[in-house]
Amino acid sequence: MKKDLQDGVLGNSTVRHYMRIPLSSLHNGHQVGGTAGINQNVDRKIISKIFEVVGNGITNVGEVRRCVSDYVEKELFRGVPVQKGPRLSNRRYHSTKADLRNHISRAIAAQKYGKDGQESLRKEIEEWMRALQRWARKSKNGLNSLEQEELLSYLKRAANVSTRNAYDSAVAALKNLSLYKDKQNVKNYVDNVWLSCSFRWANCMRKRQVLNTVDTNNGTEAQNKTFKCQYLPLSQDKSVYGLSVMLVETYIPDCHQKYLQRNVQLSSAYRRLNTTVPSYLHDRPPHFIKHCLKAKFSSGDLRECDVLCVDM
Repeated sequence: MKKDLQDGVLGNSTVRHYMRIPLSSLHNGHQVGGTAGINQNVDRKIISKIFEVVGNGITNVGEVRRCVSDYVEKELFRGVPVQKGPRLSNRRYHSTKADLRNHISRAIAAQKYGKDGQESLRKEIEEWMRALQRWARKSKNGLNSLEQEELLSYLKRAANVSTRNAYDSAVAALKNLSLYKDKQNVKNYVDNVWLSCSFRWANCMRKRQVLNTVDTNNGTEAQNKTFKCQYLPLSQDKSVYGLSVMLVETYIPDCHQKYLQRNVQLSSAYRRLNTTVPSYLHDRPPHFIKHCLKAKFSSGDLRECDVLCVDM
């Protein structure tokens, strides 16, 4: 062999690996075979996936399990035959409900700013209200750092005052800024995005609960039922923080998207309208059109003298 190597002659070679495995009867303190995976810890990739799913607003154990199962099958073991994939008894990739529940709780706790639910909610609201700061920092809006701080401070002042007179004064001071007068994009943003809905963010516009008169109708009851039956069961976090985040980040966007979808489907741009319907009723919901047409026909029996004008 040495001479062949010196002469450059390549011979046939065979690679063999020898392993010494003890008998199954010698394994003490742990299982062997298909049940060995029961005592394994959850894989770090699975834990990361659970945190990702919870971050998207899914906290129901069953929904998280389905997402994790799809992740294991379609990403971690893509193209691997079912027979060669991890068994259902393998806890590393097929977590138990207790494992999922524990990691979901950890993921929810990681999203919060502390153990106090009200404090976490307060900080989450501050994060939502940073929309103005993000808008001001965009280079396309043309605001330097001083202008950003100035605009933010004046809007905060208007938001935090407790009386309507103080709010009007704060808004007047905001509109007297050269930043507001000289830059049309700032004026449009403040007027259309903030001042147009001051009742949502200004403290003085909020009515105290004692002064509120709550009138419920079928629409409110239907929305309440939808939230309790379709959204609330999917969340494991029933705290004030968890419910508020679900309302703002999941339920309201879903309702808004549903509203847009239905209006587009009923618009003249989506389908041909009935020519017998008056033009002022175009692009309206069907039940509203029927109500107006029914009232129009009923009003044919009324005369001008039957209508009394009241100056409100």
